Amino acid sequence: MIQAYNFLYSWQLFPEKGIYEKGERPKSGIYKLTASEERNNLSVEMNWVTLENQAFSSDYVLEADGDFHPMADQGIAEKAKVQFIDSISFEILLLVTEEKSLRIFHEIQKLPPLYFLLFLFLLKILLLLQAAHICILFLQKYAYYG
Repeated sequence: MIQAYNFLYSWQLFPEKGIYEKGERPKSGIYKLTASEERNNLSVEMNWVTLENQAFSSDYVLEADGDFHPMADQGIAEKAKVQFIDSISFEILLLVTEEKSLRIFHEIQKLPPLYFLLFLFLLKILLLLQAAHICILFLQKYAYYG
Protein backbone atom coordinates (compact mmCIF):
# COMPACT_ATOMS: atom_id res chain seq x y z
CA MET A 1 0.00 0.00 0.00
CA ILE A 2 2.98 2.32 -0.46
CA GLN A 3 1.25 3.87 -3.51
CA ALA A 4 -1.77 4.76 -1.39
CA TYR A 5 0.25 6.55 1.30
CA ASN A 6 -0.35 10.06 -0.15
CA PHE A 7 -4.12 9.51 -0.20
CA LEU A 8 -4.84 7.94 3.19
CA TYR A 9 -6.86 9.85 5.81
CA SER A 10 -9.97 12.01 5.33
CA TRP A 11 -10.60 14.29 2.37
CA GLN A 12 -13.21 17.00 2.01
CA LEU A 13 -15.15 17.06 -1.23
CA PHE A 14 -15.34 20.41 -3.02
CA PRO A 15 -18.35 19.76 -5.30
CA GLU A 16 -17.85 22.93 -7.35
CA LYS A 17 -14.44 21.63 -8.48
CA GLY A 18 -15.76 18.26 -9.60
CA ILE A 19 -17.18 17.08 -12.91
CA TYR A 20 -20.49 15.26 -12.63
CA GLU A 21 -21.42 13.41 -15.82
CA LYS A 22 -24.58 11.83 -14.36
CA GLY A 23 -26.82 12.87 -11.52
CA GLU A 24 -26.75 15.92 -9.31
CA ARG A 25 -23.64 17.19 -7.61
CA PRO A 26 -23.70 16.92 -3.81
CA LYS A 27 -23.79 19.93 -1.52
CA SER A 28 -20.86 18.60 0.52
CA GLY A 29 -19.04 15.41 1.27
CA ILE A 30 -16.19 13.71 3.10
CA TYR A 31 -14.40 10.55 2.18
CA LYS A 32 -11.95 8.61 4.25
CA LEU A 33 -9.37 6.20 2.87
CA THR A 34 -7.54 3.75 5.07
CA ALA A 35 -5.27 0.82 4.37
CA SER A 36 -7.10 -2.21 5.66
CA GLU A 37 -5.38 -4.99 7.55
CA GLU A 38 -5.14 -7.18 4.47
CA ARG A 39 -2.20 -6.56 2.15
CA ASN A 40 -3.64 -4.76 -0.91
CA ASN A 41 -7.00 -3.65 0.43
CA LEU A 42 -8.23 -0.07 0.59
CA SER A 43 -11.11 0.80 2.88
CA VAL A 44 -13.36 3.62 1.62
CA GLU A 45 -15.93 5.49 3.72
CA MET A 46 -18.03 8.18 2.01
CA ASN A 47 -20.51 10.64 3.51
CA TRP A 48 -22.31 13.27 1.47
CA VAL A 49 -25.27 15.63 1.62
CA THR A 50 -27.44 16.39 -1.42
CA LEU A 51 -28.56 19.86 -2.45
CA GLU A 52 -31.90 18.96 -0.80
CA ASN A 53 -30.06 18.32 2.53
CA GLN A 54 -30.49 14.54 2.44
CA ALA A 55 -27.54 12.72 4.04
CA PHE A 56 -26.09 9.48 2.70
CA SER A 57 -23.15 7.25 3.53
CA SER A 58 -21.44 4.26 2.03
CA ASP A 59 -18.44 2.15 2.92
CA TYR A 60 -16.66 -0.70 1.20
CA VAL A 61 -13.29 -2.43 0.92
CA LEU A 62 -11.52 -2.70 -2.43
CA GLU A 63 -8.53 -4.68 -3.59
CA ALA A 64 -6.08 -2.01 -4.79
CA ASP A 65 -4.09 -3.79 -7.49
CA GLY A 66 -5.41 -2.07 -10.64
CA ASP A 67 -7.70 -4.95 -11.70
CA PHE A 68 -11.48 -5.37 -11.46
CA HIS A 69 -12.69 -7.51 -8.56
CA PRO A 70 -16.21 -8.54 -7.47
CA MET A 71 -17.71 -6.36 -4.76
CA ALA A 72 -18.76 -7.96 -1.48
CA ASP A 73 -21.84 -5.69 -1.42
CA GLN A 74 -23.52 -6.19 -4.81
CA GLY A 75 -25.94 -3.34 -3.98
CA ILE A 76 -23.15 -0.85 -4.60
CA ALA A 77 -21.71 -2.40 -7.76
CA GLU A 78 -20.83 -5.75 -9.27
CA LYS A 79 -17.14 -4.98 -9.78
CA ALA A 80 -14.66 -2.35 -8.66
CA LYS A 81 -11.17 -1.30 -9.56
CA VAL A 82 -8.66 0.95 -7.77
CA GLN A 83 -5.79 2.31 -9.81
CA PHE A 84 -2.97 4.49 -8.52
CA ILE A 85 -1.93 6.41 -11.62
CA ASP A 86 1.05 8.14 -10.03
CA SER A 87 2.05 9.62 -6.67
CA ILE A 88 -0.56 12.41 -6.91
CA SER A 89 -3.59 10.81 -8.59
CA PHE A 90 -5.78 7.73 -8.34
CA GLU A 91 -9.19 6.57 -9.52
CA ILE A 92 -11.87 4.16 -8.36
CA LEU A 93 -14.26 2.64 -10.92
CA LEU A 94 -17.47 1.00 -9.74
CA LEU A 95 -19.24 -1.04 -12.44
CA VAL A 96 -22.82 -2.24 -12.58
CA THR A 97 -23.55 -4.73 -15.41
CA GLU A 98 -20.36 -3.85 -17.30
CA GLU A 99 -21.31 -0.15 -17.49
CA LYS A 100 -19.45 2.49 -15.57
CA SER A 101 -21.72 3.67 -12.79
CA LEU A 102 -19.28 5.78 -10.81
CA ARG A 103 -15.77 7.06 -11.41
CA ILE A 104 -13.98 8.74 -8.53
CA PHE A 105 -10.81 10.51 -9.58
CA HIS A 106 -8.64 12.34 -7.07
CA GLU A 107 -5.54 14.38 -7.76
CA ILE A 108 -3.45 16.13 -5.15
CA GLN A 109 -2.56 19.63 -6.28
CA LYS A 110 1.14 20.13 -6.76
CA LEU A 111 2.72 22.86 -4.69
CA PRO A 112 5.72 24.85 -5.88
CA PRO A 113 9.03 23.39 -4.74
CA LEU A 114 10.22 24.63 -1.37
CA TYR A 115 13.28 26.37 -2.80
CA PHE A 116 11.02 28.42 -5.10
CA LEU A 117 8.91 29.58 -2.14
CA LEU A 118 12.09 30.41 -0.24
CA PHE A 119 13.37 32.39 -3.25
CA LEU A 120 10.14 34.43 -3.36
CA PHE A 121 10.35 35.11 0.36
CA LEU A 122 13.99 36.26 0.13
CA LEU A 123 13.20 38.41 -2.91
CA LYS A 124 10.42 40.14 -1.00
CA ILE A 125 12.77 40.83 1.93
CA LEU A 126 15.41 42.17 -0.46
CA LEU A 127 12.92 44.53 -2.08
CA LEU A 128 11.73 45.75 1.33
CA LEU A 129 15.33 46.36 2.45
CA GLN A 130 16.09 48.22 -0.78
CA ALA A 131 13.00 50.40 -0.31
CA ALA A 132 14.03 51.12 3.29
CA HIS A 133 17.56 52.05 2.15
CA ILE A 134 16.17 54.49 -0.46
CA CYS A 135 13.97 56.09 2.21
CA ILE A 136 17.00 56.54 4.53
CA LEU A 137 19.04 58.14 1.71
CA PHE A 138 16.14 60.47 0.90
CA LEU A 139 15.79 61.51 4.52
CA GLN A 140 19.54 62.08 4.87
CA LYS A 141 19.60 64.28 1.76
CA TYR A 142 16.40 66.28 2.14
CA ALA A 143 15.50 66.26 5.81
CA TYR A 144 16.19 69.46 7.72
CA TYR A 145 17.20 69.21 11.29
CA GLY A 146 16.76 72.03 13.62
